[in-house]
Amino acid sequence: MQCRSMIEPLIQRAVRHPDRTALVYQDQTLSYAELLEQVNRFARALSRLGVGAADRVGYVLENRLEIVAVFYAIQAIGAVAVPINIRSIAPEIACLSRAVGAKAVVYSKLRREQVAEAEKEMGRVELICVDPLPGGQDLPTLAEDESSAEFSGPRATTALSRIQFTGGSTGTPKGAMRTHQADLINIDGTAQACFLTGAEPKTVLIQCPLEHHGGHAWLTASIAFGATVVICGAFDPQRVLQAIERHRVTHAIMLPPTTYLRLMEYPDIDRYDLSSLRVLQTSAGAASKHFVAQVYRHFPNCLINYGWGQTESGLGSTLVLSRGLLAKDDPKLGS
Repeated sequence: MQCRSMIEPLIQRAVRHPDRTALVYQDQTLSYAELLEQVNRFARALSRLGVGAADRVGYVLENRLEIVAVFYAIQAIGAVAVPINIRSIAPEIACLSRAVGAKAVVYSKLRREQVAEAEKEMGRVELICVDPLPGGQDLPTLAEDESSAEFSGPRATTALSRIQFTGGSTGTPKGAMRTHQADLINIDGTAQACFLTGAEPKTVLIQCPLEHHGGHAWLTASIAFGATVVICGAFDPQRVLQAIERHRVTHAIMLPPTTYLRLMEYPDIDRYDLSSLRVLQTSAGAASKHFVAQVYRHFPNCLINYGWGQTESGLGSTLVLSRGLLAKDDPKLGS
């Protein structure tokens, strides 16, 4: 991908396919043009608050449209995105924010108590809510009168795009420092390994958290290759099945494999048309012959793509757990 910065794939898609639906969340949608306009307004609002190139911006946001716009707004400025797990308690939010020297922390109203408690230990940090906040500082109000014209910050492939915290097996989380170059390479590799390339438009359902590396990788790869991304919040089997049928989803990622098992245990699953699905991606837990058999029973036209990887390296490895492996009862089914 011939880009210098993580904002450029979005700009390219908004130019080529302005009217194509970029994001779907519940009953909300944004076209590629509308997404980029929101990104530009958010970037200007953050800039007016003093956020500049190389500044660290944390965000504590659940899966929703705004988490996407906030990430790309940070990229447009040339600042560094610092996703923070929404389950983090106040001392953890404060610790991670201090560790990166955050200039600002963006949060949702659902995380207001956690962030307010963390503020006591964070020092001087701009706190910005993505929901309207009477008497407070909120991004929609700040961005309302800003221009939607392209915000042009510095773009250098070697600059940091993101600091992604990863727990590992011991101690406190470590911040993996991801450059634009590393994440652009990650986009290409993810798209190729997960069958997101090609001229035919894809519709991609992401059920895993977008503040984690896996969800982030699929989101940015899907945007870069012009897919429509259907964002899911907390796991709800009925909503997932309805979304697959309604939007004719072609690719889906849910983590771990037990999430698919929970989906397939939904009593009315066979009432939904799931024939559009071509690729089901999973990771972060052991597969099994039972899991593979159940997927191929309920999703007649799909293949299962299993991935291994780590935040520090970005790209990992994948293996198709095929119907052929199932027929042979291959040991790889337990990967």
